[in-house]
Amino acid sequence: MTTQAELLSALQRHLDSDGVLVGETVGRHGPNLRLRGRPDQLIGTPLSECASVGLALGLAAGGARVVVELIDPAGLGRATEALEEAARLAALPGSAWPLSLVVLVPEGSAPPPRGLRCLTTSVAAELPALLDEGLRSGPTVIQLVPGADAGEASAGVGPVSRVAGAGAVLVASGGGVARARVAAEALRGQVELIELRELPPTSSQIDELGRAVSRSGRLVLVGDEALLSRLVVAAFLSLESPPVALTQEADPDALIAALRGSLTY
Repeated sequence: MTTQAELLSALQRHLDSDGVLVGETVGRHGPNLRLRGRPDQLIGTPLSECASVGLALGLAAGGARVVVELIDPAGLGRATEALEEAARLAALPGSAWPLSLVVLVPEGSAPPPRGLRCLTTSVAAELPALLDEGLRSGPTVIQLVPGADAGEASAGVGPVSRVAGAGAVLVASGGGVARARVAAEALRGQVELIELRELPPTSSQIDELGRAVSRSGRLVLVGDEALLSRLVVAAFLSLESPPVALTQEADPDALIAALRGSLTY
């Protein structure tokens, strides 16, 4: 199934279990007419991402299980105030606010505020599990990767190897995943592509990544440049070439050039 088909299936299952969906594409006047639910489950919102997330946050604080969909990559930035409040409430001692809230955002969105998990995947079949995980764990941002329609689903939300290879490790996250796949396929056999499905990674996930980098001695990172220092510390004594970090906007040619430079250093 394609990303959109898997997403619609996961959202319909969410509605069937008495969940709430908030966003511009839902409700009586929204284009997402294939979803079925009660009027109080399908809530169309105006062109204000902060208002949409604020409404969803209020519903979640009242005990509802809420998914809010933002359709503009810049929308996450405009909803920062409401998202920061969600992170603050979730961090209160004693789990006084067990917020069951997921914010769906498209590729290219800015990182969420500190304190919020971000989950992402390039395999469409993993979307339902990520949605369930986000609703269980509290306020979570899920970033959708276009074209995520190939590969077998892997359990959990930890790092997963998508393309096997020996020589260099390419670690990708968020919007950099799709481009990293193109680069890894172009250098198949020479590159191991590891996709991060949770940001920020946990300490155990960093240790797992460090072991992979230590085996190859070569690291190229695309997506979240802030991770570079953590991975360098985890594999410092085994590095055989300077580690390289690129933004998620880097095109496949730039990734291929960085990987070849690392392989030939």
